[in-house]
Amino acid sequence: GILAAQIIGSSDKAVLDRIIAYKESLKTKVEEGAKKMKGSN
Repeated sequence: GILAAQIIGSSDKAVLDRIIAYKESLKTKVEEGAKKMKGSN
């Protein structure tokens, strides 16, 4: 999925920009989830 899109994105700037934005949103969600888990202990 993401790896294939990154390969395509290597030659298509628009695709690459969308991949970067998607990965950043995933990172944010994971960090927020980790904070919630730490707070619930």
